[in-house]
Amino acid sequence: MSPVLMSSLPSDMASGTVNPVPPTLPPGVNRAGLWEEWERLRARRDLLQRQSRELAFQHYPTFIAAANTCRDIAADFRASRDQLSAAVERLPRLAAAAAAFRDSTAQVSARRKRTSLVLSKHTRLLEVLELPQLMETCVKNGYHEEALAIQQLCSKLHKPLGSVPLIQSVLQVRIVTVCLHYTVHLML
Repeated sequence: MSPVLMSSLPSDMASGTVNPVPPTLPPGVNRAGLWEEWERLRARRDLLQRQSRELAFQHYPTFIAAANTCRDIAADFRASRDQLSAAVERLPRLAAAAAAFRDSTAQVSARRKRTSLVLSKHTRLLEVLELPQLMETCVKNGYHEEALAIQQLCSKLHKPLGSVPLIQSVLQVRIVTVCLHYTVHLML
C-alpha cells in the first residue's frame, strides 16, 4: 500500500493489529457498522496495493524511462545554469570592451571629420600656407604694396582664427612685414 494511504488509516489498522472496539463510540455509530467499515477499508487497501503492484510491473519500462528523462532534464538544467553563470561573469568584461570600442570609434570619427574638413578646405589652406613665401617673394622683388596687402589679409585672418597654430605661424610673417614697412619708409 502506498505511504499516503497507510498514513490515512488509523495506526492499529495500518499495522495489522485489530482493535475493533474503541473505548467510546460517537453517538449514532454502532459496533457492527464500525466493524463493516473497517473490513471495507481493509479490502480497499488490499485492492489498491495489488493495483499499485500490477501498475508498477506493467509500466516498469515507462517508469524507468520517465526517471531517466527527469535525470537528463535535471542535468540539462544544471548545464544551462552553469553556462548562464559563466556568461554573467563575462558580461562586465564585455561591457568594458564595448565602452572602449565606443570611445575608440568616437575618436576615429572625430579624426575623420577633421580630415574631411581639411580635405574640403584644401585649396584655401594651400593659399594660407603660401602667404609667407609670397610675402618673402614680394619683399625680395620690391613689390612693397603687395606685401602690405598680404599683411592686411593676415591681420583679417588673425581676428577669427588667431588661436589656430597654423594661422599663428603664418601671422609671424606680420612681424617681418612691419619691419619691411619701416624699411620701405626709410628708402623713400
